[in-house]
Amino acid sequence: MRRSANLFAAGVLALSAGSFSTGAQAVERCYKLNPFVDYLKLEFDPVVNGHRNVYGNWVAPGSYTLPMSGAIEFDLGSTTVKRLGIVGTGGVVDGNLMCGLDGIPGRGWRFVCAGGPNAAFRNSGSPLTQISCAGLAPSSARVAGRVALAK
Repeated sequence: MRRSANLFAAGVLALSAGSFSTGAQAVERCYKLNPFVDYLKLEFDPVVNGHRNVYGNWVAPGSYTLPMSGAIEFDLGSTTVKRLGIVGTGGVVDGNLMCGLDGIPGRGWRFVCAGGPNAAFRNSGSPLTQISCAGLAPSSARVAGRVALAK
């Protein structure tokens, strides 16, 4: 048991070494899920071996907030277009436990929420617009407009 714990700890340290060795900091970026009021407030970790982790919150002001994590990677066959893929939990749509969002900044986005007692819920929109994060809280008071996770 002790040997497996040591191997696990060594593996975690080896995998995380690249994240900490450069001294690079995470970069905050925010995106609006047009045409809805929802926004993503995300932290983008430094690139490690061509991979960039992303984490943060999906917020519909005054309605819900979902913790999210995922990655941003090159789209299939591209060396310039990046695809954002994040997953979050929250149970805000008919008790569905998980929501997955896929989108390309400046282009369209789509999501599906599933894992609850009722049918999966899907929605989409365009564009996934980068916005300023100034003044955006992880959750905030309700604002006028439609929310993406509303049926």
